[in-house]
Amino acid sequence: MANLTQVAGMANMVRLGTIVSIDGEENTAVVSLNEISASSYGSGDTATTTFNSRAVQRTCRVLNRGSKKIKDYFNYSVGEKVICLFPMRIGGGSLLAESVGYIAGSFFDDNNKPPCFFDMVRLIDFGVGSVEIDMEDKSLDIEFEGSISINGKEIYLNG
Repeated sequence: MANLTQVAGMANMVRLGTIVSIDGEENTAVVSLNEISASSYGSGDTATTTFNSRAVQRTCRVLNRGSKKIKDYFNYSVGEKVICLFPMRIGGGSLLAESVGYIAGSFFDDNNKPPCFFDMVRLIDFGVGSVEIDMEDKSLDIEFEGSISINGKEIYLNG
């Protein structure tokens, strides 16, 4: 049977938070989130358990696709809502939530709607431009507010 520390630790494994600051060089972000703790008073049939929540800030690593030869770098924006994972570890014979967390992703909500609502479209909106691939129409659209450079040993257009 789990003790109170283990229950609180399990409740802290997956948490919603908001990005406070970003360290691009370390690929981490400070996230503001709620941490749950438990305390118990009394014993036997008169024991009372209380769960408390308090605001904390934790530095979390950003999960990316690829980190060795093929790399896809990405970071979040300050104020963005994210889901954080804090893996469990065994310490002193009990389960404890790790202090280092990982940002698993962000999500759309009523205040931040998806930029597109079509199943067959992949869209990346950079805020200053976008890349859209429509698999149904087999089209690629690139829009950008600034200059665009294409570099390569050889570049072929329509050929």
